Amino acid sequence: MKKNLHLGFSLIILMAMAQWAHSQIVTVTPANATGWDEITLTLDANQACVPDGKQPVTSASEVRMHSAAFLYNNIDNWESAWGDPGIDYDAQPKEEGFDFPTLTDNGDGTYSITFTPGIFYGVEEGSTIIGITAVFNGGSWDFEAKDNADDGCGDFYISLSYDPPTPALKFKLDLTYQEELGNFDRATGKAYVIVNDTEYEMDQLLIGIVPDARYEKVLTEADDGITAETSYSYKFKMDDTEETVQRDPVVAKNYQITKNHFFEDLGKPVGDIKFIVDMKYVAREGLFDPAADFVDIAGSLNGWDGTDYHLTDDNGDSLYEITVEELDLMMIVEYKYRINGSWDDDKSEFPGGGPARHATVIEGGRDAKSVWNNYIPGRVPVTLSVNMKNEILKGTFVPKQNYVDVAGSLNGWGGDWNDELIDKEGDSIYVTYPAAFAPIGGSDTMQYKFRIDSSWDDDKHEFPDGGPARKFLVLDTLGGVVNAPEVVWFNDVALGIDQQPILFQEVSFYPNPVSDIMYIDNKVDMQEIRINNILGQQVVRMRLDNSRSYQLNTSELVKGIYILSVYGEKGYIGTAKFIKQ
Repeated sequence: MKKNLHLGFSLIILMAMAQWAHSQIVTVTPANATGWDEITLTLDANQACVPDGKQPVTSASEVRMHSAAFLYNNIDNWESAWGDPGIDYDAQPKEEGFDFPTLTDNGDGTYSITFTPGIFYGVEEGSTIIGITAVFNGGSWDFEAKDNADDGCGDFYISLSYDPPTPALKFKLDLTYQEELGNFDRATGKAYVIVNDTEYEMDQLLIGIVPDARYEKVLTEADDGITAETSYSYKFKMDDTEETVQRDPVVAKNYQITKNHFFEDLGKPVGDIKFIVDMKYVAREGLFDPAADFVDIAGSLNGWDGTDYHLTDDNGDSLYEITVEELDLMMIVEYKYRINGSWDDDKSEFPGGGPARHATVIEGGRDAKSVWNNYIPGRVPVTLSVNMKNEILKGTFVPKQNYVDVAGSLNGWGGDWNDELIDKEGDSIYVTYPAAFAPIGGSDTMQYKFRIDSSWDDDKHEFPDGGPARKFLVLDTLGGVVNAPEVVWFNDVALGIDQQPILFQEVSFYPNPVSDIMYIDNKVDMQEIRINNILGQQVVRMRLDNSRSYQLNTSELVKGIYILSVYGEKGYIGTAKFIKQ
């Protein structure tokens, strides 16, 4: 049972004294730890409250923690609100070494987990963590362990030690889009913040050891005289150019306040996606109860954590929707739908390591329509493929800025759902993955056309002006039959011998291995250079002004093997492997 707090003490003093003020069902080691120390939380499941209709976590095969950091700037809501940021029980924490927030079984009904809260939750550096909010489950919500409260089971509020913070202002400026526009060079440029007419040079951030085009500056009470409840005007300067945008002043508080901005508020273009999934067939199978269950989306757009991404059916037509706003253009979103937030095989799409869905973010936004798990009785998988090399060479299709889908009798000519294709092998041949699904032919032959960006404009789809549709007889897959028509060219226009695409050509450079300067020469104008390590992590990205030669300084790269990629007009991509010594 939670102990009552003595009214004679202030809230801050009580919080600093930490552990004895709260239930001993969850203990913290060391007892005086802060949110930036490595701590061990130990749950005594024998004393935990088990909500009605749930089972104790001691009978589960594992115990996981759903929790969040509680920050000082929300101290007035302590013990009445959930913390932020948080980590769901089936999501990967920000701290390395965790697949899921799983506790170790100590063999006596207690379970422990060791982590550093600030890193674990991805709290911004400089923030003050006053405690952790948490509940525990057995890998699903069939098992639960909560705190004992006067009115039944409640959330755990686990106090941590801290020093009351002093006023601070952190200004963060993102110049990556200005760099893409050619207005800024991260290698030579400088960024400034002007606060109450005083100019401060900002610190350049790094990606690993490589300088980035993002900057920050922290002003504090001790160093810069920042005072609580005082209003400060501010704007940014890029090299010699000051912003013209009018920003609202910021009022300092007794903690750190962070202001994030793009220069002139001009960030990288973004787009919205409305995700729509048809749940009527899975409901008919008894696997989804609209009255009791919910459906969410989990994917690369939210760290595969659908906690706050529940879809809704507002008109009872079994079409569940959610609009996710301001996704970066050219992003390819991977995702799956889930029932009740579960990754169990009967609750998530394409289980057992099956493919994820894909949706490309395009300018102006789009809909991404699906049927749950691609399941409709009487339909079977069909893998369709189209070669887009000619469209890429012409510039009518730009990978990652456009997408290609198939519309036909299989999906109401694109009106019922989208079947988006992806370039799985990097060879400009796009395939339906996961496979499309269509009724078995019999006397009916499937008809279809490929489209760019789901458009029926004449320059966006195959065989315009009433031209013929493609046809394929879909067979029953019993007995191992696979429905996979041969690869076709978009619009049936193939490249001639003298028109071979210049995609994925080797890049001419020397020396290899390289220790400092790499000399790059190319037959095609270069617009961008990227370097990835063997783990696929991008360590260098820079814009070029249509140059055919460049001297790249590699001295800051660590020794190892890297992939050099060069991007040019009309979809040109040149790649090469090199060794840094």
